[in-house]
Amino acid sequence: MLIACDRSATFQLAELHNSGWCRVFSTESFWKASIFLHRSGHTRSARIIKSALYAVHGAILPPTAILGEDVQLGHYGLGVVIHPSVSIGNGTLIWHRVTIAVLAPPGHPAKVVIGKNVTIGAGATIVSPFESSLSIGDNSVIGANAVVTRDIPPGVVFAGNPGRVLHEVGKGRSTNFR
Repeated sequence: MLIACDRSATFQLAELHNSGWCRVFSTESFWKASIFLHRSGHTRSARIIKSALYAVHGAILPPTAILGEDVQLGHYGLGVVIHPSVSIGNGTLIWHRVTIAVLAPPGHPAKVVIGKNVTIGAGATIVSPFESSLSIGDNSVIGANAVVTRDIPPGVVFAGNPGRVLHEVGKGRSTNFR
């Protein structure tokens, strides 16, 4: 069975996309709503949104995480898993299948702090040392499928398994991954 689609429907979809409605109903906006509800004392509603995001996108996005402005989840955040003790800075881009974990029991002060304008490639795994915190510096880039188990300084490209610093951002190489 073929489904016909005329040009006007295509233009209407493009118009809807350009009007900003896709940003209103994005994974990020639902995650921010979940965080807002949790902080406002509506924990049940926040958990419902978290469960819906898991059902639709396979993403575990906790309402207790600290989220900066303009955080983006590439590919709708498919398969992204984030620990509740994570802080993500402004302008960070997280691609699909990323895991950010803290190896500590609930309530422990250990956390992962991701700086501003960080790009985290698809499939990257960021795991803090046992009962310790981990930080990723501002303007850093984490390569696809990289494994991060230690602090990363600001403004570097970090990739590999085991991960290592490849070079500094902006040292003669293009690092525009957005």
